[in-house]
Amino acid sequence: MRLLRGRRSGSALLEYVFVGIPSLFLTLSVFEVSLGMWQYHTMAEAAQIAARYVVTHGAACACAVTPANIATVVGNEAVGLSAANTNLTLKSASATITCTVQNCMNAVSVTCAGAGCPTAVFPPAADAAAGNNITVILTYNITNPLLMYWPGGVQMSTGSYTLGAQSVQEILY
Repeated sequence: MRLLRGRRSGSALLEYVFVGIPSLFLTLSVFEVSLGMWQYHTMAEAAQIAARYVVTHGAACACAVTPANIATVVGNEAVGLSAANTNLTLKSASATITCTVQNCMNAVSVTCAGAGCPTAVFPPAADAAAGNNITVILTYNITNPLLMYWPGGVQMSTGSYTLGAQSVQEILY
């Protein structure tokens, strides 16, 4: 009996190496993927609500919708996402406005391109008629430290990737 016990003295450490470390990596990977999916779904919901906000303030509305208003809606709906890392792009038929959510809320560093593109009102008066489409695009940069340890990965730094969500809605009234 004593001889059998002596031969198995290193098996617990070996079993941990073969089972414990991959199990720990798998658990952390599931957590990181779940976090990424939660961030994506939060961002998709925020894009849809922001687009709905813009189209319900169409030509019949006496109120003026600004990129700051839209960014505030996105910031309120995108709970848990950093406003500095969330990029907002607003598109209509003749204008495109791009900024980070944080900069749009503060009305700084707003890039506007297109014919008659006002930075004060979105959509422009020419595009605010019923039947026109409004597109809200959100992108969010994610850094995942587990990507550098993933088998087959060639990079030696933390991996980063961009999540994107888009909502296209039509102005109905």
